[in-house]
Amino acid sequence: MAIREFFIIHESGQLLLHHSFTFERVKNDPTLTSGLIAAIFNFAQNVEGDVIDFIRMKHVSFIFHRSKSLIYVLSMDSSTNPVHFEHVMHEIEQEFVKQYPQAHIDFFVEPEEYKPFIPILEQLLRPAENKSELLREVKWILGVEEEKLAEWPLEEIGKSCAQKLIFLQMDRIRGLYQQSPDSLVDIATDLLQRLGLSVEIESSNEEFNVTCNLCQKKRRNQCFCRAFLEEFSDQFAVAGKTLT
Repeated sequence: MAIREFFIIHESGQLLLHHSFTFERVKNDPTLTSGLIAAIFNFAQNVEGDVIDFIRMKHVSFIFHRSKSLIYVLSMDSSTNPVHFEHVMHEIEQEFVKQYPQAHIDFFVEPEEYKPFIPILEQLLRPAENKSELLREVKWILGVEEEKLAEWPLEEIGKSCAQKLIFLQMDRIRGLYQQSPDSLVDIATDLLQRLGLSVEIESSNEEFNVTCNLCQKKRRNQCFCRAFLEEFSDQFAVAGKTLT
C-alpha cells in the first residue's frame, strides 16, 4: 500500500474531509493533524513567501496542492515517488470544486457532508497508486529511471516491458508456446501477475476483452496490460484472435 491518508483542509485549519486508505488504525487525530498542516503551510506562505509542495520524513511523505483557500494533502510511504500523484491532486481539486463549489466559503459544514466524495477520491487515486507500484517493478526490467518512466504513456511501457521479458525469457516462452499455442495468454497473464497486476480476460472465439486493476475498467487504449498482451500477440501470432 503506497498511499495512506488524504485530507482536504481549509487554510484556517478546519478539516473538511479525511479518508484513510489503510486498514491500520489512524495514529493521530485527523482534526489535530489538519490544524498542524494548515499552520505549517501558512507559515511558509506568510512568513517565507513560499509554498510547500512536498515534505518527506523517514517513513511517510506528504504532497500538497492548494486552490483558493483549500489545501489538498496526500500522505504516502516515503519510498513512493510523488511524481505519480502530482497531476491527480489537480484532478481531485477539480472534481471536488465541481461537487462542492462553495466549500472554500462554507467551510464550517460538518465533514459528514463531504463523505459522498470518498468514492470519487478512491477512483482517482487507486490507478495512480497502482501505476506507482508497477513502475517501481518495471524500472529494473527496462533499466529506466522511475521519473522518466512516469512521462511515458502506459501503453508504451506495456509494449516495451513485454519486448524485454520476451527477450529475457524467450526459450521458456517458446517452449511453452510450442507445447500449447492456446496457452499464450496464460503465459502473458502469469508475467503480468508477477508484476503485481490483476488481469481479467474474457475470451471468445474471435477476441479478448482485457480488464486490469491498473485501469480498473475495460480500456481500448492507454492500458499497460492491453499493450503488453498485444505485443505477445504480435510476437507469437494468436491465430484467429485479436485483442480488444
